[in-house]
Order: sequence, then structure tokens, then C-alpha cells
Amino acid sequence: MLEGYHDLRQIEQQLRSHLSSLTLLGQMPLDEQDLQLLRRLLRSEMANGFSHVSQSSPLSFSCFLVQVGIREYDHGTFWPRAARELSFPEDSPRWGAAFLDTLQRYKLTTFPHVSGHKYVVPILLHGGIPESCLANFFEQVLYPIVSNRLDTETSDAEQLVAEWRETSHYHQTNKPVRRFLEDGGKPAADLLTRCVEMARTAH
Repeated sequence: MLEGYHDLRQIEQQLRSHLSSLTLLGQMPLDEQDLQLLRRLLRSEMANGFSHVSQSSPLSFSCFLVQVGIREYDHGTFWPRAARELSFPEDSPRWGAAFLDTLQRYKLTTFPHVSGHKYVVPILLHGGIPESCLANFFEQVLYPIVSNRLDTETSDAEQLVAEWRETSHYHQTNKPVRRFLEDGGKPAADLLTRCVEMARTAH
């Protein structure tokens, strides 16, 4: 997606051009090469101070935070990991506030009704299910559904989530997974439906 770009201002424009086709920032079609480029350019820009980045490249910064959540999330360590990725001293209040400001600027949901850490929760929700939580999702959500432990044949995501919440598996599911399935809207419903259909076909 970012091949051939060498400047954060150009990248900012490219990212903005994709906003109309997505609901969550984690849907931005960034591959590993794109992330390496973003990391390198953001590190360079952060040398001029975070205020510079937040004013000139807020969407690039926010997308990068979401990708850190997807790839690096481990309970209680989000901000230290983000700081390490950016090679910059941690400043979670300013970074988190800038993230929420960016969501509001581009009319993306801030998930104000979801309890938890003010900044980390919406960052994680915009990324979907963190990679570190995928095994838990398969074990506590997907497998119980396709193995008929939930005793249901429905493919309706809302009904599946409602029935899953009544089982012991719900309480053994990681919070980021629970939050995304309950509050992630259409992207979460689409993910669950596709996973269930594929798993039932293979089961």
C-alpha cells in the first residue's frame, strides 16, 4: 500500500484516501513492509518532538499505534512496547489523547461506552483481536461453537455471541477478545461469521 512513498505527508494523504472504505483503523491494508517504513519515518519525525508528529501525521501515528496493539499486545505492556517501537520516551497521556483526537477528527468511533483503560481499549478495538489472543479466541470461542458445545446451528453473529456469553467459555476468554466480539460492530460480526463458516466446513 505504501510502496514508493518516502515522506510521512504523502503517506498521510494515502491513508486518508482509504478512510471512506473502513470502519476501524486496523482494516487499513498495511503489510509488514509498510509497517517497517512507518516505523522508520515516525522514529525520524519524533526526533523533532511529538507535537510535530501529532500535527503533521496524526493518522500515520494512530495507525501505527493500532498495529502495535495487533502485533505486540501483552497485558499491561502496551505503552512500553509502543515507546520501544518508536525509540522514544513513553508519553502515554499525550499519545493516547492524540489518538482519540484523530478518531474524532475523522469521525471514527472512540468506543466511549466500553469500560477499561481510556486509551488502550479503543486502540485495541480498532485493531480487532491481537495476535497474542488468537489462540484464546480459537479455544474459547470458535472451537466451542463448531464442536457443538454451544448446541447451536446458527451462523448469526449476534445470536452466537449471546449464546457464548452464557457459557463458562466466556469467562475464560481474554478481555480484548470479549470486547471486540461484543463491541466491535460489523467488522467483529463479519470476522466471527467467516471464521465459523470456515471452521464448520473444515470440522
